Amino acid sequence: MNNILTFNELKEIAKKIAMDDDRVEKLYIEQLETQSMSSDVNFFNVLYLVKDLSFDDASFEFIEHFGDVLTMFENTENENVIEYRIIYENFTQGIFRIVSKQSIDVLEELEEKYICVLNKDENKKSGVYIEKKVHKLTEDEFLVNTCEFFWNILKFGNKLYTKEFLNVSEEYRKVLSLLDEHLKHYVLSENKYLIELGKENKLVFNYVDTEIFEKYLTCYSKLELDSLWIALFNICGLFRKLSLQIAINLRFDYAKELDRDTVTYLRELKQKANNR
Repeated sequence: MNNILTFNELKEIAKKIAMDDDRVEKLYIEQLETQSMSSDVNFFNVLYLVKDLSFDDASFEFIEHFGDVLTMFENTENENVIEYRIIYENFTQGIFRIVSKQSIDVLEELEEKYICVLNKDENKKSGVYIEKKVHKLTEDEFLVNTCEFFWNILKFGNKLYTKEFLNVSEEYRKVLSLLDEHLKHYVLSENKYLIELGKENKLVFNYVDTEIFEKYLTCYSKLELDSLWIALFNICGLFRKLSLQIAINLRFDYAKELDRDTVTYLRELKQKANNR
């Protein structure tokens, strides 16, 4: 096998190895920014997550699946990771790693960014998700975030009532920022904290449903009094919808009374403003 592989061919070989070996639980392959599925692979990184490191016994056999080996050497610096660096006869270079399931935390120490192309724990479903170390929201943090949001939405409403327009844009940006943070945890909780990555390791929000997206757009407004009041209540409504779903997904309690009392107060405040 002297021909240079395309990235897609490399991925399919790696997947077949993983599917054929019961010891493999997951497979990760790094996709460099310069690579596309159809482009030739000059350098690749493959990582197998396995039940135990006895998988090393067959590692050379698997390395050969990617081409005829010109030279290789072991570069294991961490006792929990077996690592080989390989140069094939077609001068494609690769890093081949094996990590025990019990030592998955060592992935944090690896500089390369991997896309997961196989997860045998999920009905052998193929995809492009990575179990990155994303901070999972705790129930205490959920409550603190909820309280902070309603505290700031009250400040926003009070400034609208008193027409403190010098500061109202600052409060508006603050509540939108808190809403964005909540939206992030909604997306993560919907996807069980498996995330899709784009360039520079950024989270990709391409799986928000149309209803949420349309509600989100109504939270943005021109800096005019009537429009900002409408945006305020739209923000509250979307925050509530996101919160209730996060609470269901993560089995948290939601501060419904705080929500109800705050929105009731704001509606009364809006009515007073209209009657002045």
